[in-house]
Amino acid sequence: GVFAPVMNSTTANAVTLTIDDSDAEIASNELLYTQPNQAGTTLANIAPGPCTHVWTAQNRLWFDKSDKPGWYGYSQPYVNNVGLQFSPDLEAAIPAEGGGFVAGAEMDEKVIIFGERRIYVQYGTGPSTSGAFSNYSLPQDIQADVGCSDPLSVLTGLPTGIIFKAQKGWHLLQRDLTVKYIGEGVARFDANTVTAAVLLEDRQECRFVTTGTAGSAAGTTLVYSYLVDQWSYFSQTEGDGYFPIDAMWWPTAGSGAGRYVTISLSQGLNQDTPGIYTDAPGVASGVTITTRARTGWLHLTN
Repeated sequence: GVFAPVMNSTTANAVTLTIDDSDAEIASNELLYTQPNQAGTTLANIAPGPCTHVWTAQNRLWFDKSDKPGWYGYSQPYVNNVGLQFSPDLEAAIPAEGGGFVAGAEMDEKVIIFGERRIYVQYGTGPSTSGAFSNYSLPQDIQADVGCSDPLSVLTGLPTGIIFKAQKGWHLLQRDLTVKYIGEGVARFDANTVTAAVLLEDRQECRFVTTGTAGSAAGTTLVYSYLVDQWSYFSQTEGDGYFPIDAMWWPTAGSGAGRYVTISLSQGLNQDTPGIYTDAPGVASGVTITTRARTGWLHLTN
């Protein structure tokens, strides 16, 4: 049947709802979320607790557990047209020496876990919907002397591996699980906090939006070309106060073509359009984009 909503009462400890339909009458209704698909053979679905970071890997949604430092969990495998299903039994933890959980990512068939002081790899595939037959390994330490300092700096999808920012600067976790320092060219911005990381495959470059103190570091976007292994950076529009705080790749076609879009707290959106050589972020007037380059010492002779 159809029932009117039961209103909450601020003067009573409980309210009563009576449903007198028979089992046969409600058999076709949507199942309760906690109800397993096959009683006794599927884990009950329990909504996860608070988290600060999510990512996808192996057809599952992964997340940290804010109320259990160092722990992370993962969903049941995704099924089309079915809501994601979670269980408190689907979880793991990084060793205490790794520091707190920072971020996670997928690389090839592996799950990568970034701690504050260490990086870990987890091999294998997850359990069935019953929670059995899991061959996930324990998180295994990757030999490196760094962890990850900025969760929003982790960028996947590169042919070379995963870029991330550590307390010692920018590093690349290569596909053979070795860690390489690549941040010498932008070391002076290491104190900045990363707020967005975007891969531009059509230009073979990565862009990292950062926030820093007022001056040349404020609103700086670091640009890394993985084609030539070189860094550059975008500073604020000359004469304007547009400071991007977030960015994304906005697809405009099924082929994957799109635009790099940034947003500012006070001046709205800005779209990066190839072939356009003026910058008019948000509500600002267009300003010619200028380029500055720094070289080594030049020896001039008569």
